[in-house]
Amino acid sequence: VVAGIVTVSISLKKNSKAPVAKLSSHMENEQLTRINATETNLVAYLTDGSTVVLKAGASIQHDAFLAHPKREVFLKGDAFFNIAKDAGRPFFVYTPEIGIRVLGTSFNVSEKNGDLTVSVKSGKIAVYNLADKQQRSYVVTPNHKIRFNTRTAAFVADSINVAEAKSIQPAAELQPFAFENTPVTD
Repeated sequence: VVAGIVTVSISLKKNSKAPVAKLSSHMENEQLTRINATETNLVAYLTDGSTVVLKAGASIQHDAFLAHPKREVFLKGDAFFNIAKDAGRPFFVYTPEIGIRVLGTSFNVSEKNGDLTVSVKSGKIAVYNLADKQQRSYVVTPNHKIRFNTRTAAFVADSINVAEAKSIQPAAELQPFAFENTPVTD
């Protein structure tokens, strides 16, 4: 009986150590880069209380502690942002083509066929073309989206239907916070 209990407990312990999908992170020029190299959506927690759901293949780069007067994140790929409110320090998301100014909101950024689409779940954002010298911005409110065509550099605004509204915030695998005998750098 004792041998059976020991065998079962050892096998359970081995099975509980299944690999956990995680973001790969590294520092580069005083910037923290986080990359989702998995096929699932993963959550990145920012030091200001904001969260970013990085979709498969997406990455963000930002100041290690977001300690500057402006909170800035550089995005490649698709992601959902849930931004912590901080009226004194606006939040900016930059893709290679557009900039997004946020105070406290949740929104999705996706790229498809050369078009970038920003869909707002809550709050309000201002979207602008980084190449536009006049920096004209377009305000997007909840249940609306704006599409930027990278070939023509034109914005097209639209409302979101009920099905799209439900799919703005993707499901994501939460990163565990339990660490045992793990170096501080990890």
